Amino acid sequence: MALGGGAESSRDAFANGNRAENGEFGVMDVLQARYLAALIKDPEMYDRLNNRVLQMDPCKLGGGLCIVNELAKQKARYNLENKCRYMDCP
Repeated sequence: MALGGGAESSRDAFANGNRAENGEFGVMDVLQARYLAALIKDPEMYDRLNNRVLQMDPCKLGGGLCIVNELAKQKARYNLENKCRYMDCP
């Protein structure tokens, strides 16, 4: 996914992106859940990442960027409500 490198390259790109904000940039987790977890069909990762975002303190992200994590929370809720669109559900 990340620049055409496949799942492992994507995993590294998401890890590096989240490291930039000490793991507090919820958008990275939401995107990783939606694209990487869905690509490799890992429902546990999908749930863990989306739920992590929902439990984040949105204002822990510096620079007055609370709104970014609030938007990530909305996307995480959407992801969880629509899980069967991205994962194989029975």
